[in-house]
This record gives sequence, C-alpha cells and structure tokens, in this order.
Amino acid sequence: MLGVHMIDSMNLKKELIQMLKYLSFSEWKIQN
Repeated sequence: MLGVHMIDSMNLKKELIQMLKYLSFSEWKIQN
C-alpha cells in the first residue's frame, strides 16, 4: 500500500515539474 502511494506521488511530482517547465518556457517565449 505504502509503495504504491510513493510511486503515485513520484509520478505527480514528475507531472508537476513538466508543467512548471512548460509554463516557464511559454512565459519565456512570450517575453521574447
């Protein structure tokens, strides 16, 4: 049970990081 939860949170972190990268990249493109 605990292992599955850890895997889920890891996947969530990966998705959040990708979203942040995409957002910051979009803002950088808009500014330039």
